[in-house]
Amino acid sequence: MVSTLAGSASGYADGTGTSAQFNSPIGVAVDGAGNVYVADRNNHRIRKITASGVVSTLAGSASGYTDGTGTSAKFKYPSGVAVDGAGNVYVGDYFNHRIRKITLSAGSAETTETITANVCDSYTSPSGKTWTTSNTYSDTIANTAGCDSVITVNLTVRNKTTETITANVCDTYTSPSGRHTWFGTGIYKDTIPNAAGCDSILTINLTVIATPVVTVSTLAGSGTSGYTDGTGTSAQFKNPYGVAVDGAGNVYVADRYNHRIRKITTSGVVSTLAGSSQGYTDGTGTSAQFYNPTGVAVDGAGNVYVADLSNHRIRKITTSGVVSTLAGSTSGYADGTGTSAQFNNPSGVAVDGAGNVYVADLSNHRIRKITALGVVSTLAGSTYGYADGTGTSASFDKPYGVAVDGAGNVYVADLS
Repeated sequence: MVSTLAGSASGYADGTGTSAQFNSPIGVAVDGAGNVYVADRNNHRIRKITASGVVSTLAGSASGYTDGTGTSAKFKYPSGVAVDGAGNVYVGDYFNHRIRKITLSAGSAETTETITANVCDSYTSPSGKTWTTSNTYSDTIANTAGCDSVITVNLTVRNKTTETITANVCDTYTSPSGRHTWFGTGIYKDTIPNAAGCDSILTINLTVIATPVVTVSTLAGSGTSGYTDGTGTSAQFKNPYGVAVDGAGNVYVADRYNHRIRKITTSGVVSTLAGSSQGYTDGTGTSAQFYNPTGVAVDGAGNVYVADLSNHRIRKITTSGVVSTLAGSTSGYADGTGTSAQFNNPSGVAVDGAGNVYVADLSNHRIRKITALGVVSTLAGSTYGYADGTGTSASFDKPYGVAVDGAGNVYVADLS
């Protein structure tokens, strides 16, 4: 069943579902929480889509090259995107010839407040209890007869949750279940100890956590088109396209016009995993040949899968660098096993936990599936166009990127 998660006409707009706009989305990745990350190529931005379809801009603005925070950073036609288990996002920055890394840090606490009040007295909220337009704290203590003073606390944390608590503060008060932590962005604690007579005391400790800081940095690449292995900015790429990351944090790059698959360690050391000059040859390491590799994925065992665009094949690279052809032969469209199957400019690949490989078959306008035994079938799509639906009743127009989540749902960057 194919449905539209987000996007409508070409443009740029954050929003929910079809109210959002992209301009040639080309790469997709999905994290463990179901958030989808998009390389929005012609908008020069990395976008984020929540599981409920809310689209926001994670990083990027106008075309260019700048490391920085959020929208102060710049990309130039970002093409590939991947996300690791810690939530770091990796970007194949195509025309900047770099691999960029986007980190999300929790940020420090914006505000910590403590209020202590003798609630039998008339109480005036200390000044400064309205911190920002999105974090509002107000409290009132109304005097009533005897010990029946009442405290009402209205708390809004980042416009996400509003809670109202009313308590007879001469009694022991237990905060309702789940009121102490809301969405990981605010911590609310309250205690009301019993004291003699009317001297009940209310203590409120409130911490509002800052919005996560999105920082873009350059993991590897100098910005000059070329081919050099090395560390960090001493390395060179030539229009890097797809990126993938393994469980150990190593990043794999489809270095398109160098016709190679590169590997970047967590310390930024770039090496050539496989490939040399343009062509088609299975083999080990640099004895193998690719022709415009664009998509790359890695499974739990460390095997790397490559969408070898101009060879119309899906290639597999073992951890020891042995390259073989998983499926595909000449340009065309045919389901089948191994080299009896045909693709037409396969551009994106993803792999699930069972070893099934999903392919964005660009010029066939289809999403294909390859089992671990090399059996190729059509998962969805037919002629080019736009239609949601089931299987071959659905239509895509140049699907470029593909990703799969832990539940087996497949996400597609439908380029045109």
